[in-house]
Amino acid sequence: MTILGLGSLTVVMVLASYAYVVEKIVTEQSHERSVIVLQLLDRLALRSLLQHEYVDLQSFLEQFQSDNSIRNVFVFNVKGTVVASLRREWIGKKLLDVPKDYPDVLTYTKDINTVYSKLGRLHVMFNRSATVSSLSSARNYAILAGFAAVILMAFFAGLVSKVFSMRLEKLSRSVRDFGAGEHQLRSGVSGPDEIGVLANHFNMMADSVVSMLGELEEYQESLRETLDQTTEIIQVVDRKGTIQFVNSAWQETLGYKYTNVVGTNILNMLHPDDRNHFTESMAKVAVDGKRQDVRFRMLKASDGIVFLKGRLTASMSEGNVESIATYLVDVTKEHQFKQEQAELRVQLSHLQKAELMGTMAGGIAHDFNNILAPVLGYTQLAIADAEDPQAVREYLHQVEMAVERLRAMVNQLLNLNRKRESLTRVIQFQNIIMEATDLVRASISNDVALDIQCTKEPVYVEVNPTEMHQVILNLCTNAAKAIVGSYGSIIVRLTLVNKDSLVSDIKLPQNDHDADFVCLEVEDNGLGMDSEVLQRVFEPFFTTRARDEGTGLGLAVVHSIISRYGGSIYAKSTEGIGSTFYVYLPIVEKPEQKKEIKKIQVVEGSGRILLVDDEEKVASVICKMLERSGYNVTIRSDGLNGLQELENGDEYDLVLSDLSMPNLNGKDFAKIAFEVKPEVPFIIMTGFRDAEKLSQLEDVNIAQVLEKPVKLHELQNIVAHVIKNRTENNKSP
Repeated sequence: MTILGLGSLTVVMVLASYAYVVEKIVTEQSHERSVIVLQLLDRLALRSLLQHEYVDLQSFLEQFQSDNSIRNVFVFNVKGTVVASLRREWIGKKLLDVPKDYPDVLTYTKDINTVYSKLGRLHVMFNRSATVSSLSSARNYAILAGFAAVILMAFFAGLVSKVFSMRLEKLSRSVRDFGAGEHQLRSGVSGPDEIGVLANHFNMMADSVVSMLGELEEYQESLRETLDQTTEIIQVVDRKGTIQFVNSAWQETLGYKYTNVVGTNILNMLHPDDRNHFTESMAKVAVDGKRQDVRFRMLKASDGIVFLKGRLTASMSEGNVESIATYLVDVTKEHQFKQEQAELRVQLSHLQKAELMGTMAGGIAHDFNNILAPVLGYTQLAIADAEDPQAVREYLHQVEMAVERLRAMVNQLLNLNRKRESLTRVIQFQNIIMEATDLVRASISNDVALDIQCTKEPVYVEVNPTEMHQVILNLCTNAAKAIVGSYGSIIVRLTLVNKDSLVSDIKLPQNDHDADFVCLEVEDNGLGMDSEVLQRVFEPFFTTRARDEGTGLGLAVVHSIISRYGGSIYAKSTEGIGSTFYVYLPIVEKPEQKKEIKKIQVVEGSGRILLVDDEEKVASVICKMLERSGYNVTIRSDGLNGLQELENGDEYDLVLSDLSMPNLNGKDFAKIAFEVKPEVPFIIMTGFRDAEKLSQLEDVNIAQVLEKPVKLHELQNIVAHVIKNRTENNKSP
């Protein structure tokens, strides 16, 4: 019994071991077979989806209908529609119609893609029970026959397993090599069993894949030729910006060769100022896959910059962004055209200013004479009544007021004549109107009444003050010229209007403001205009006057200025009654008030001052003003003489110099003086108000800039403040 029991136990152990070995072999066979089937189906499905031809794919799938290990196969196009299936009745159904979960089914899913886009999806369902049925049969057979010849079965099982494994390994190796790119290889396995049938299917599939790859290469080459023929500039990069493809238009525009740029980073060719913006746009596309409009500059292979605009488009695979294509248009000429337009607009503005100044010259000269008359008269009275100090003081006070009025008029003329600055600022509109109409009063006949009617509520607009002076002067000058006869009137009116209440005739820009508007009206009772003239009144070079009386640029420039500020201008007119021009500008909020610095009231001071000015009378009066305040002053006539005095003369606490002088101007004098005597502060005096000229002094060591004519208290305060700072700086360690 003991020997029999041991024998039985040995038989059972051997049978169990054999059953385990057989089960493992069949399981490995099932896995390898599944992988091979998936690879074959993937390649054939890729070809069919590219060509939109599914007959060969359907025929191939139907060969597996007798295979109990495969439950079903579905091939979906990019829209989620079944285009091929093991069961024909599923063709045409949607992805949502396909059952997802079976208790005895193992499902493999794979997306089918090209480099450029997603084509569809492959679903393969394997029967678990059918897959292992051969395992169950083998195990049962081993148990029934094992009692007869355990050792013999073990031997034959090992032999069969080895042969079976060798054939399966040979087929698997062929599949791996084929997938690695050795497309000329075919499986040498044959036979009527499942391995032989599968090997035959592999060989058929390999032939189809080779044919499909050839067609795919032809398709890609055709696509490349199509992209090269388009005039649109195209580049394709990965998520990190590495260039994968550029078309011929891209190469011709930028001057780079295809082989030199593929594999490099696109950021290296972007203008440094645009790299961050482009990177941010790429990041947005990579995150959400949505298109992004872009504008940027790229550096040409040779010297130069190309201005581009277009859109970034993502290429998706399995829900992820794999690459980003950029479709671009060269807008360099458009950019250059806009620059030329801006330059032409500035030139037209200067030309119109010159015309406006010429028109106003006569009236301004008349007003200058009116101002000079009391200056001359009161000066003569002061001389005549020199023994009466009280009367002389009153006469000189009147002279001072007349000169202040003259100074204000000169400043306004300088403001009008200065070059247009690109920056705007928030200003109170009423102040601009009052400044401009002061010049208007000086330029028109006294027979024409000028009535200013402004709302009392402060109104703020964001404009360039010089340009708004030009607008108001132009409208008022035109109004004055339209008045024929001895008497007439011009009304300048400023009112607040609600955006919703604007009349339908007014066309605001598309990017109009949500704020309310202010309306500037210039109304006259002159000749008026007929409908034909009114329709063309804002056209450049259109004028009803004689050739020597105007260029027709005035209202065209006004229209351009107002449009750039987001406003609108239009006119109404009736022949024989008069015309009214309406200017609408958006209102902005009042700017924050800057804290005013209280001026130091200084009457007397002390120290040595070197005064340099080529105008003897100007130098004389400034010298007397400084000496009256307690300073010791030395005068020199130009920069060279001033430099010699500074190098060889006494020690000075301050240099006060004119800007415009012969031999050595104030700017160059200040530069050299700082090298010679860096501890001596420098003040520049100038009659220029040109921002361009004054900006040239920014890189010079200038303590202050004084505008001529200089007032006594202003001169006292600034000189005392500069000398005080110099003294304090010299005391500090």
